[in-house]
Amino acid sequence: MKQTKAILIALFLGLVVGLTLNLAAPSILNH
Repeated sequence: MKQTKAILIALFLGLVVGLTLNLAAPSILNH
């Protein structure tokens, strides 16, 4: 159970980071 929860958390964090980078990258590149 613990391992499954850890994997779900890792996937969720990866998704959040990916979305953040996708939103932030254009702003950073445009400067």
